[in-house]
Amino acid sequence: MPDREKVIKGLEICKERNYCCPECPYYDRDAEMGCHSNELMADSLALLKEQEAVSVEVCGHMFTVKYGHCPKCNEGLDSEAYPHWCGYCGQAVKWE
Repeated sequence: MPDREKVIKGLEICKERNYCCPECPYYDRDAEMGCHSNELMADSLALLKEQEAVSVEVCGHMFTVKYGHCPKCNEGLDSEAYPHWCGYCGQAVKWE
């Protein structure tokens, strides 16, 4: 998993300065271009994908409430109390 703080700092510096600089955590003095912007983009994308909602496998229902387990931490969930996120680990969920 990418380091969230490193990614944020790299994005802030790139946005502010619009060029690579030694303060950026993705800067490499030994590299030809100095900047590892492809690595920054890959890390940013990985962090964004972690936030995508994951489908809950429904194992039961009562009236309009569905029951299942969080795909990340396996804690029991119901669609009424946790319609969008797991209340235990924070994973975004979707009930389909």
